[in-house]
Amino acid sequence: MKKRRALSFILVSAGSALAGVTFIGRLSADNDRPSPHFKFVPNSLVLSRSVYVGTAETVTIGETVPRGCTGGANGSTTVSAPTTTGGTTPMTVPCGVATDNGEFPNLSDSHNVWNNAGSDASFAVTSPIFLDNLAADGSLIGTLPIPSDQIVSSFTSKSELAPKYRRKYVHLFALWYLVRRCYTLYMCDEGDGTLVSPAVNGSVEDAQSLATAGVQKWSMVNGTWTMLYVLQEGLNIGVPYSVPNYPASLNPATGGFRNMTGRHNHDGTVTIFAITSTISAKRDQGADPNKLVKVRDLLAGTSLQSNRGIDDGDGPLGHFVTVRSAKAGEVFRGVALAPTDDHDEDHD
Repeated sequence: MKKRRALSFILVSAGSALAGVTFIGRLSADNDRPSPHFKFVPNSLVLSRSVYVGTAETVTIGETVPRGCTGGANGSTTVSAPTTTGGTTPMTVPCGVATDNGEFPNLSDSHNVWNNAGSDASFAVTSPIFLDNLAADGSLIGTLPIPSDQIVSSFTSKSELAPKYRRKYVHLFALWYLVRRCYTLYMCDEGDGTLVSPAVNGSVEDAQSLATAGVQKWSMVNGTWTMLYVLQEGLNIGVPYSVPNYPASLNPATGGFRNMTGRHNHDGTVTIFAITSTISAKRDQGADPNKLVKVRDLLAGTSLQSNRGIDDGDGPLGHFVTVRSAKAGEVFRGVALAPTDDHDEDHD
């Protein structure tokens, strides 16, 4: 009889741990409610997700933002911010006035809660966190809601909620490389976030980002890390896409990637799963509905192996396929592979 293992994930925000959460047990595919002993299916995907739950009343037009700012519309207030070495340091926070209410962008009216970022550059709204257990094709196995009285997320934050698990390989934020094959490194580039308007040849991404955004493959050559190529095919970087029940004027485009993980396959390839970054006309692009995608690459390859090989569900070599798309009011933040009990190397 196998001994039951605890599967532990840490949700990371800007390099510091927010919470270490351990789950033991199992959730059946036909039960949306987590059991007291939740267990992620070994070697499946764990997707961190947040959902906007604010209403029009969440923010009132004309109120001072951020809340608690006492200096008035053109003033500021001083707060004590913690330091990494212990203690606090004074920090000046400029005050602004909310220009819109708390409604998420929708098709019923023109309100957009993120317009308030125009008067408060740090404007944010907290939102609950969910950990989705997914099959490699994106189908939902189960969802674990994180109690909002213990931890919440800033809905627009681009760096929060990256789930991390490591055993045989090293996975640090946007880097993934094989420990025993440390001459190969994959790095994701989210682009510079610049919105080109009007679009040039259908793209709203600038030329610099178009050249490097995506998953970069690096190799150690004569003691120097050298970029071999960039995996982009199938991403349609810079091309706006539509989202159901979402204003077309705010349609986002994939800008690159913010987070990724990967697994080494027995056929000499790797499969990389990544969370897209976005660019759009929205005031805060961290709140755009984004995507979870995947791509296969030949580990030993030194040049792009575009559209080669049999599509086994992960797509042909070098071509990204969409695993799951966020709905209006959702954002994807990070992805990891749930650990497995065996010693198979076919995972991260």
